[in-house]
Amino acid sequence: MPANDNKQRNMDAQSTSANYCSLGSLLEELRSLFPTTLLDATGWEKLQALARRLPSYFSDSRFGFEFDLSAPEPVADFFVRASPGTRLGEFYQLQSERAACDLVSDSFGPFSREQTSDPQSFLARRSSGIILEYDLAGSPPGQHGAPRIFISPRGTPEQANFVGRLDLDELVATLYSAAGRERDPAEIRRMEQVWEALEGAGLFIHYGILPGRARAPFRFVTGGVDSARVPGVLERLQWPGDLALVRSVLSQVSGLVTPRAGISIDVSAQGVSPRIGLELFRSAEWFLYRLDRAGWKSLIDVLEGMGWCRPDKAAGLVQLPRLETFFGLDGVYQVRHYINHVKLVIDRDDVSTKAYSGMDVRPAAV
Repeated sequence: MPANDNKQRNMDAQSTSANYCSLGSLLEELRSLFPTTLLDATGWEKLQALARRLPSYFSDSRFGFEFDLSAPEPVADFFVRASPGTRLGEFYQLQSERAACDLVSDSFGPFSREQTSDPQSFLARRSSGIILEYDLAGSPPGQHGAPRIFISPRGTPEQANFVGRLDLDELVATLYSAAGRERDPAEIRRMEQVWEALEGAGLFIHYGILPGRARAPFRFVTGGVDSARVPGVLERLQWPGDLALVRSVLSQVSGLVTPRAGISIDVSAQGVSPRIGLELFRSAEWFLYRLDRAGWKSLIDVLEGMGWCRPDKAAGLVQLPRLETFFGLDGVYQVRHYINHVKLVIDRDDVSTKAYSGMDVRPAAV
């Protein structure tokens, strides 16, 4: 998106949310856009316990939800892009100063200020932003921990060798700084092995780390990988899983998703985790928001038929791609609630599904 379009969108978003006291008050008006099979009263309480503490201008930034389609509980995790230098980034800097570690880790504020003030920092030169992901599903209302931090490098799917143009040492130092963790030589050696195995396979989308936990794995997410090459990539990674199962899973969705997939890999000092994620998209265009109900339904039907998605969750998910108009406190808005992608999680011989949705709130054209 051109810079002027981004600027205009931010101005529009700021005006849409000006009369709301919090993101929670804005979401309350949009409650009907969340099917109860995906987010019931308990799930809504968990989301609102967080959203009521967040400023209304959260709608300036891209935010969304993660639904576990294989779990019986209708709850959702929450994620938001909160890059340094934005109003949202400044909000998180202030929160960390006040030691509100359940909104963001204590290390995030100093890290963000340092990266913002230095034009030669990794984020200033090589990153398109930061994503914070809150685990709400596994926590009581209002008692979630600090969010996982994902750093997104700049690049496009066409830059297949983009990973080779990043400096691993600089990236690793940035991840450790963001999480407030000490460097671990064993972890770094494992990351170097993963880096070499993935070089040229696709484009790294995100690098994730969980603050404060010394043994929490790093997460590498790479996209744009030719689906036919995925088993070979996993073999080079020395992934301790069943490659035949991966081939079978990909064959079940062939023709219903783009021919290029993402691979989500957890890496620790012990090596690559047996739990991986295969990220699948419907659109061939990068981050294009499509209200493609028919296309998503065909895929969801297959996932349900394979037992990787609960029937009640499938019925809720097919309702999500929608464009709605609502009358807000100070005007008329258009809301897009779309499915961004699904992730097939393979953990030994178990296959489950997660869906990631996004939400845009903008003033209606007059």
